[in-house]
Amino acid sequence: MLTRSQIKKSPSRYIVYDFETTGFNPYYDEIIEIGAIDNYGNQFNVLLNTKLILSDKIVDLTGITNMMLESKGLKHYLGLEKFLNFINLYDSKKIYLIAHNNDAFDYLFLKNALQKNNLTQPECKYIDSYRLSQLVLPEIKYHSLKSLGKYFNIINKNAHRALDDCIVLIKLFEICLTFFKQKFNSKDLNIIIEKINNPHV
Repeated sequence: MLTRSQIKKSPSRYIVYDFETTGFNPYYDEIIEIGAIDNYGNQFNVLLNTKLILSDKIVDLTGITNMMLESKGLKHYLGLEKFLNFINLYDSKKIYLIAHNNDAFDYLFLKNALQKNNLTQPECKYIDSYRLSQLVLPEIKYHSLKSLGKYFNIINKNAHRALDDCIVLIKLFEICLTFFKQKFNSKDLNIIIEKINNPHV
């Protein structure tokens, strides 16, 4: 955890986040767990209840059950509101949200969940760490969280639980930042976004 003076000197705040969901369709399925960690060391984790019946595949993948959600899960509005409060913990900071496969998965789930619950999108920029790893580590064949974790010897004992995935992801993101610095002589997150979107420029 950073000290207050270190946080004050930091120009921006980035948050890695991860969702576990009832399925893979952001327009039908629902978020059942949110995990997040920022570069100051703050963590966030919450289960969200759902009326959807979890498939055996999702239960086997995550270890999350409907019974667990009924006893420990928050209503979607409340859980999402708490997540937004975590995102806006430091009002004066520029905020970047980072997820692995963000563009095709997590961002779409977040956008739709906020719309369904009449909540406002956070004022932040998004980075897809999957695309970043492809940019800075082209020699690696597979860029899934599991594959990258194995490549860099980062052990995840609870894969497909949101906070545990975030613990791995923030380490991988910091590794990718180092490689980006070597390749482009910068760790500026805005430049990272530009390079991800326009890799040949």
